[in-house]
Amino acid sequence: MAPPQATAGSPRQSIEDATPNHASNDEPGWRSAVEDETSADAPDQAPGAIRVPKEASPIPVETPSDQNIPPAPDAAATTQTQRIVYSPDDSLLDPLIARTPTLDTSRYRELAGVSPKIRAQRLAQWVEEETPANGPESASSPGGLRRVTLAACLEQNLISRRSDAVTVYWHLWHAGRDVAVRTWQVEQLEKLAAGAGPNSGAGDVAHLRLRTALDSAEANRLDRIAQLKGARLELLSRLANWPPDVLPAVATAPHAGGYDMKASTQSSGISNTRAFHRFLDTIPREHALVVDLATAVIDADIERTHANTTNTAGSTKLETIVDLVELQVTAELNFTAAVAKYNMAIARYVDLVLPATAPRDVFLKSLVLRH
Repeated sequence: MAPPQATAGSPRQSIEDATPNHASNDEPGWRSAVEDETSADAPDQAPGAIRVPKEASPIPVETPSDQNIPPAPDAAATTQTQRIVYSPDDSLLDPLIARTPTLDTSRYRELAGVSPKIRAQRLAQWVEEETPANGPESASSPGGLRRVTLAACLEQNLISRRSDAVTVYWHLWHAGRDVAVRTWQVEQLEKLAAGAGPNSGAGDVAHLRLRTALDSAEANRLDRIAQLKGARLELLSRLANWPPDVLPAVATAPHAGGYDMKASTQSSGISNTRAFHRFLDTIPREHALVVDLATAVIDADIERTHANTTNTAGSTKLETIVDLVELQVTAELNFTAAVAKYNMAIARYVDLVLPATAPRDVFLKSLVLRH
């Protein structure tokens, strides 16, 4: 059975409506802190050495009062900062087609033996690479990429609602990882074609199907790149004082562990709203989907790897591997969309339960991210 489809909304979409769930916090479906997730700040550790956080959400029980909020910056300086916005010529994006990184699946087999929740968090630790040769402070490479953290994005944000800026950020993460997945697919099919030889099976149905699959994968890759271009420009339009000739890339990995909503600590003015009950149902359900799709990715990778090492007839094996590559790509794309949507939902929930006057650091801490 194909994994369930999950699609991330556009930057301007709100979180998908769900039927209000008026269940109390003690009823099935509500989740509190999860204690077996990985730490996102140590993605390169071996699975057995992952540090496990004790709590998945630091939403404060009592939000800061207005008198504890740092004074606002000088109004003239703020106005000057927010008016400096850079919009590059679209041609600057074209060279990025050849620079697109592929998805690294080399450590997938290690994840087969860890718990599903840790596996999901490790799979989500994908971020983009910078392209300027002289490091993150260099803006000398036209059309290059500079990574920006979510914290920096919110600091330079030109719009009033923080969750909207977060949505745009995760939309870019989603688009970038989709391109990496499609690039990986093209590379896998090119290896198959190279192994078959330039003239072998010219009239064979399996080889014709391989060529068709390769052409289709490349077309899909270019389509995803077009979406990535739009996502970069969308984030760029939200950033103040961004350097010219440089495009933003994501530097903060999303959260894929459980989330403690601290529902019982919220005031009645919040907990009695329809939006609150939607999130009470949606956030745990979307996390469960993320975990299931992470398992589907690892299972698909194991099956494809096994088929690559199995001695079977040439044409039969070729068709099987083409199918398994497509199966893994589908699982990867579904997982990516689900992670992005999950993080967007968390941001909107935090926006609901925290006052608009809460400091940016409190908002960021409540997203459960390592910036």
